[in-house]
Amino acid sequence: MQFLCLHGAIGNTDNITIQLAPLLKELNTEDSETTFHYLNGPLLVRPPPGFEAYFGVGPHYRWIDDGQKSGRSSIDRVRDLPTSESNDDAVREVLGDIRCHNYAELMAYIEEVLNKNPEIGGMIAYSEGAAAAATYILDEQRRQRDDGRERQIKCAMFVGGWPAMRRDTKEFILADDGGDEMIDIPTLHVLGANDPFRYGSEALYETCDLDAAEFFDMGKGHTLPRSGPLQKNLAADDTASFYCVNAPHAAIAPPGQIEYFGPPPHYRWLDYPGVTEGALFTTVRGARNTSHTTPEEALRSVISNDIAWTNYYDLMKYIDETLEKNPDIDGLVGYSEGASIAAAYILREQQREQETGRTRRIKCAVFLAGIPPVNSERGFIFADEREDMIDLPTVHVVGANGGFGADCLYNICDPDAAYFFDTGKGHTIPRGGPVIDELGDTIRELIQRTREGL
Repeated sequence: MQFLCLHGAIGNTDNITIQLAPLLKELNTEDSETTFHYLNGPLLVRPPPGFEAYFGVGPHYRWIDDGQKSGRSSIDRVRDLPTSESNDDAVREVLGDIRCHNYAELMAYIEEVLNKNPEIGGMIAYSEGAAAAATYILDEQRRQRDDGRERQIKCAMFVGGWPAMRRDTKEFILADDGGDEMIDIPTLHVLGANDPFRYGSEALYETCDLDAAEFFDMGKGHTLPRSGPLQKNLAADDTASFYCVNAPHAAIAPPGQIEYFGPPPHYRWLDYPGVTEGALFTTVRGARNTSHTTPEEALRSVISNDIAWTNYYDLMKYIDETLEKNPDIDGLVGYSEGASIAAAYILREQQREQETGRTRRIKCAVFLAGIPPVNSERGFIFADEREDMIDLPTVHVVGANGGFGADCLYNICDPDAAYFFDTGKGHTIPRGGPVIDELGDTIRELIQRTREGL
């Protein structure tokens, strides 16, 4: 089947293409072929001040012209959490006077794309895109009822959605208004228990035929769900579960690198005053140990040991608080800069245990394409400068074509407890193929070694 996919407000096709890639891969099997078509919203917009990093590299688009001035648009208002008890009242409280001022133009815009692609039979839409898709589906129903025109859209998936808009008043369609407008095709409503805008998704669900609507709670926030192959591999036999946390600092992907970094929002761990993401990316991307020097000497040659950061202790506290809220966590998985912070935290835990006798939380770690742990104020911790090392079981996942920071991290770990796993690729997390099964088995061995050592 073929689907038309609509991004969220202040988004674009680049973002949603990356966001939906795992789902498309899952849907394409030997017995079934699925195609996604992507469409930018018709309205060119700019992210609100202070949110440039969250929405990522532009251009950015919206679907609905709400006619509001800057600071009072629907995008600004949804930050205000409602106090109303019902979903419909919550929508009215936050967005009650919002109107779709480009209703006719929006319907014509989507219809033109569908007319050019008659093989499309479904829609997948996120956030404001879901409101646009739901509005179009109801418009198709009306045209079939009034003119007998055959409908093209046979099903829809709404992710973190909002209700459809009325053709006459251009207001949101809400179930308790007493109208007879209801989406009657099969729908899947994907939302997260932690989505602060959950009331919008539920209000949309309540305007659909409940006999044809399915509700799927992914347990996350206002996002498109993504689950990697490695997580699935380890969850299949209950070996491990993952709790993922964003770094605390918003960041912007370097220009031209949105496909490398994936859809926004983007975050980073270390706060480097005066150093841009682009400069760091260019430096690390070009790092290769082609000389006969040690990994430590090679890394010093491309990344100055004088680079300073201002938030080391804030990061340690941030991880402490996360672990305190999640007492079942007993291992860390870190990628690239995240691996550096994870390693720094492990060393800090070791030091606290030695100084105060405090029991350590972290029992093992997986470092993916890592770099060595950071010192508290500047520079990295290298094996040729310090005697202390990470003494717990670790797996170091590296690529033969990657940089040499991972070697530096491996060198400060107890070689009797550290395992080296080469993916044969570059500075990436493995995404598929036989390597996932092999890596999954390696992590199972890590967990078993950890349990035996406790």
